[in-house]
Amino acid sequence: MPIISFILTLFFPVIVTTADTSGVLHAVEPDSVNSSFVMGVEDLIWQTGWDYASIERMSVMIHTDEYGYYGPQPAFVLDGIPFEPGFFGVHFAQLFPLSLFRIENLESFHGSGIQNGIPYQSGLMKLQSEPMPQGISIFGSGQVGHNSGEPGPWVFAPDKVTPNVERFGPWLDAGLSIRFGGWYARGSLRHHDYLNIDEFIQTRIINMRGVPEENIWLRVDAISTLGLVETGYLSDRFEVRLQGTRSESTDFLFFQPLGREIPTGFETEQYSALAHFQITEHTGLRALYQQRFMATTFRRNYFDFEIGWESQVRTGRGSIYYEGNHIGAEAGVETITTDITGRESTFQTVTIPSLFLQNRFTIHRNFSITTENIVRFYNNKRSVSTSSAMAIQPVSGWNVQISGGYSELLPEHSNPLEGWIGQGYDLFSHLHIRANIPGEIENNQLADFALTNKIKLHQDWNLGIGFRYFRHLSLQIPFHRVHYDLPFSTQPGLYNLYGDQSGERFAATFSLHHQTTRRIRQTADVTYRTTLNGDTIYRQYWEMTPEIRVQYTALYSPHPDLELQLDVQYLSERTWPEFSRLDGQLNRSFHVQFPFRYSTYSNTLPQHLRIDFRVSKWLWQQRIRVALQLKNLLNTDYQTHPIGVRESFGYMSRLEIRF
Repeated sequence: MPIISFILTLFFPVIVTTADTSGVLHAVEPDSVNSSFVMGVEDLIWQTGWDYASIERMSVMIHTDEYGYYGPQPAFVLDGIPFEPGFFGVHFAQLFPLSLFRIENLESFHGSGIQNGIPYQSGLMKLQSEPMPQGISIFGSGQVGHNSGEPGPWVFAPDKVTPNVERFGPWLDAGLSIRFGGWYARGSLRHHDYLNIDEFIQTRIINMRGVPEENIWLRVDAISTLGLVETGYLSDRFEVRLQGTRSESTDFLFFQPLGREIPTGFETEQYSALAHFQITEHTGLRALYQQRFMATTFRRNYFDFEIGWESQVRTGRGSIYYEGNHIGAEAGVETITTDITGRESTFQTVTIPSLFLQNRFTIHRNFSITTENIVRFYNNKRSVSTSSAMAIQPVSGWNVQISGGYSELLPEHSNPLEGWIGQGYDLFSHLHIRANIPGEIENNQLADFALTNKIKLHQDWNLGIGFRYFRHLSLQIPFHRVHYDLPFSTQPGLYNLYGDQSGERFAATFSLHHQTTRRIRQTADVTYRTTLNGDTIYRQYWEMTPEIRVQYTALYSPHPDLELQLDVQYLSERTWPEFSRLDGQLNRSFHVQFPFRYSTYSNTLPQHLRIDFRVSKWLWQQRIRVALQLKNLLNTDYQTHPIGVRESFGYMSRLEIRF
């Protein structure tokens, strides 16, 4: 079936009318992100339609409708250059190469597809930075935050740290850019400091951060430093960018097989060369070469294991495109070579080449068809992703898109941890974890269908109605039921990779957008998702997702230098079956904590209503900006992860200076 579908969409795209919700076909409407309100990585995810889970507010796992929290995560692109801000499926805000408040525009793409010559497999977050002015410019910012209701620091001397303060910051960002004509150069430096003293998390960290008998203790702050340098030339016909980034962090990584944080250090390096050359008015070439290094370094802990993991990835990509009035096409090739090293073993090199092709046919100004096809190869295995979409405008003000497709993922893409184990690196034995992993891991296989309507009700009102149907023909689900043990609160149990899970899912989204003037903008959306049928593990896996999500955002600018925003979110109850053995078990504080607290774990996250308010003000001819975010105004505790932080009222404040 996948081969037939691929051939049909490759040579007869007009015939095939089913497509994936992917690529430029399904982008969130390009919308200027009000940069003063991007205070953290969760503010970006809010606008993408994805859900997220966080242990400590600083890192997130993204939930895609296609593959959930533990499947492949979305790809990230900044100004056309891909980057990777995470380890083992967890993304860290401090590893974004760009200061978040300098993001000018955000687009998100769901599913698998192709965007400007970049193939992706489980979604894409495309970020665009603020344009660089001519001449020399500099910026700097400082950001701090606090959450109430915390029990106070338990590792530092009481006379050195104010009790009952949760510290976000200082987060310091600074940068310099130079631009004369088409040539430019820029550099930036980010330093993040975060102290985690939440009672839920301290219980699991306290016995992993040192050796009490020797009075050796790790610092519990998470400290990260990242630097970026870039130069290039931009013109109407030619673009070239050379970029390098490097980061070092001491952090606590949430690692699913352990069901808790691991004290570790991160190191990343990335070097990129991008070129775009427009040959004629309608044709052009795109090319990218990238080398990325990522590693976890050792931090002392109570146990006798460490991850000791290094990855080097080399990516080469090239494509040629034609963009006419009625026909458009882009064809290219990509090669990804990965070397993984861990403790006592060195992997053989894994090279995955792929071919991709995108076609667009505008049959009439009110009717167009787009197809996207990606084929990946590894050893004797192959994966195929193919999708098509029809865009129709029945009447003025009403746009309809019908799409659908079939998508496969190689195990090296869908579950890289198990893929690496298949290559000989038995990570679980190093972590003293029993694991049940099939000797042969099949491709993930997904078919889906979507119907999207965009209706202009009035000059100021726009309505969106969308329906999506997913059929997982074969889904590989990593599932780990965590044990309970009081001294450590969580202990790893048996780790299972359940293969060939199947089932069906349905999602419906209703959105309403209202904008009267440039000063007032409102957006409301309601999302409903449910599992129609499926295997037992399949059903349990999707229970982690809120069935109902309601979001409302209102932006008001009474003056060009003043901006006010209100965000409201409702999430329905969800359950994480992985943590069912912790449900109702004791959680307690330790050592110098005051007051001494008891609580109980729950693997069910109750429904919650969250209200945030934000304000920013420009000063001194827009050279200085102050921004303040008040989080969770109702001061009701809520969690996005069963063993994560309980969030109550808090604030984030930032000061920016630009010249």
